[in-house]
Amino acid sequence: MTKKELNLKVLEICEAHGAPEELVTALDALTSPKSGGHTDINDYTCFAEDGTTVESILCNVFKMWLPVSHFKEGKAANGFSRYSDEGREDYRGRQKEYKKGKNAIIADLLDGKLSNDDAKVELQKLEDTRALVGEAPEEATTERPCELVEA
Repeated sequence: MTKKELNLKVLEICEAHGAPEELVTALDALTSPKSGGHTDINDYTCFAEDGTTVESILCNVFKMWLPVSHFKEGKAANGFSRYSDEGREDYRGRQKEYKKGKNAIIADLLDGKLSNDDAKVELQKLEDTRALVGEAPEEATTERPCELVEA
């Protein structure tokens, strides 16, 4: 049964049993399918005054605005990647170091050089390091560099 079918079934049962409107509303909100993953293109794209030319994009890694020249073409609604070239490189580097460190910890654990508790501590240190984002390019800004324009 899909979420939509479940929602319709719940509403039918409520109607058949004369459930109070407040209960029906609460159950509808609880069981209705949610559309996830969609964001408005204006949340992460700055357009030129013509409303179609992309000027700046909010980088998913740095959480900062960068000129479009820092992004490759991609599948986002604006036609570009959501990760700047520098952001992608930073993310991949952190992932690579994490994987290398994790493999070393596992090897030491299997060889008996580390206890389980020490391994957990070391893994947590790796996780903490992996979460540290590198420095954004000079042109990056936290301020939205343009006015909202309907795309």
